Amino acid sequence: MLIDGARDVKFTPSKPSLSVGEELRCTALGNPPPQITLGPQTLVKKAEMRSGDGWRSLVVSSDWVGSTFTVECSATNVVDGDESSVSSSVTFNVTGEQFSPVYCLIASANEVMFYLAFVRLFVFFVRLCLSVNNFT
Repeated sequence: MLIDGARDVKFTPSKPSLSVGEELRCTALGNPPPQITLGPQTLVKKAEMRSGDGWRSLVVSSDWVGSTFTVECSATNVVDGDESSVSSSVTFNVTGEQFSPVYCLIASANEVMFYLAFVRLFVFFVRLCLSVNNFT
């Protein structure tokens, strides 16, 4: 089993503007999985927080619209008695647009309907070609 220090701290999404309701996630690698902390505490205390093995996130609040924030992510674990720590930061502004996972589902549903229509059209032409070949 490979044991290594905390490394590869990344933020997703990695873009300059986030929408209300969007999740800013910090991930890091390491074995054992590192402890993730987000800061500054003044911002984190006001945010909805989520976490899992090797990641921690905050959800963008409507109270932050029109503001710019810098969030720091620190990942720490202990390997052979030595503490390993890395950090990274990201700066973003918050737009008034509401992030909507439902919109993504609607877009996906529209794509599915398009492909179904395409498949039906394809099947129609195949049947048409087969029927024309049967008459010749």
